[in-house]
Amino acid sequence: MRIARFYQKALFGMFALMGLIVASTSALFVYTVDRQLTDDFLKNSRTIARSIADSNIDVIVNHNIRLSSLSLTSS
Repeated sequence: MRIARFYQKALFGMFALMGLIVASTSALFVYTVDRQLTDDFLKNSRTIARSIADSNIDVIVNHNIRLSSLSLTSS
């Protein structure tokens, strides 16, 4: 009876340890993916903002693509 009780506690300890390992691995994975996606989002946002800032203001404000393309070809 005493040996069976020991194995029961050892089995419970192994399951508890396995659960701790799985939980910590999952938390690390979530943190890493979140950080990577956040970095990618910020980098793409800066690229889009820089592209808009460097573009022709007439196209953005007036939505007149034909006029701005004519002014580019005539100069």
